[in-house]
Amino acid sequence: MLDARGQEALTGAAQSEIFQILRDGKPRTRSELASLTGLARSTVAARVDALLRVKLISPVADAASTGGRPSRQFAFDGTHHAVLGVDIGASHVHIAVTDLHGTMLADVQEPLAVSEGPDRILGWVIEQGTRLFEPFADRMTLRAVGVGLPGPVEHPTGRPVDPPIMPGRLPHDEPGPLTG
Repeated sequence: MLDARGQEALTGAAQSEIFQILRDGKPRTRSELASLTGLARSTVAARVDALLRVKLISPVADAASTGGRPSRQFAFDGTHHAVLGVDIGASHVHIAVTDLHGTMLADVQEPLAVSEGPDRILGWVIEQGTRLFEPFADRMTLRAVGVGLPGPVEHPTGRPVDPPIMPGRLPHDEPGPLTG
């Protein structure tokens, strides 16, 4: 989930296509991106500038010169953004903060039984998730929270479906408390 600035950078197929190409971490020049996408160099330059503004890519080493001024290269940079991952198991809850490269920055695990109910579990998740992310909040943007539950989930709503080991879950709004 991206905030308005992040969404701006990925609006339209051109930004998304350039971002998807750069996600592999391989540095590329604007010329290489234009060649790969078929877009005009001016369009690529505008899209690269938008991705730079929201810190989804960064300039890296210049490309080898072919006689003129070396071209600037750009690559995916996931170090300015974070994701909070939550694993709610039958007998434990594990929370981790990662950057967009998947590097774990902090985590905590607690032996909480899912049978303690949604209010207790989600209260702990919000409290600990906030505490875990706090040291990174001055230099990173929290982009998404992903939650795994020990049972089937209706994907459009994020709600558990007939959870055999999760009492008090229906019709509990699992994502609601985590989106504010």
